[in-house]
Amino acid sequence: MQLLHAEPTWLWALVAGTLIAALLVLAPSPASRFVFKLLCAALLSYLAVQSGHPSVGSVLSHTLIPHIELNKAYLVLLVAVLGTTISP
Repeated sequence: MQLLHAEPTWLWALVAGTLIAALLVLAPSPASRFVFKLLCAALLSYLAVQSGHPSVGSVLSHTLIPHIELNKAYLVLLVAVLGTTISP
């Protein structure tokens, strides 16, 4: 909802969480599977939509070779990703 600039985001998170919890508890299994497949398809559509049409070589090189920056935002994100990956 942040991409759509729909404020307040905490309210949308609460609504989405409530709807998903209700779907899991109240809906029959085939219906809930259909909804989750639809949500997954929506997330996968981000891969199909390209804003700048980057070259394949550029995408592959940036996927395989990490881009490292020595600034505060990058290091905080790196610690967060490593912390959530290693801690379980």
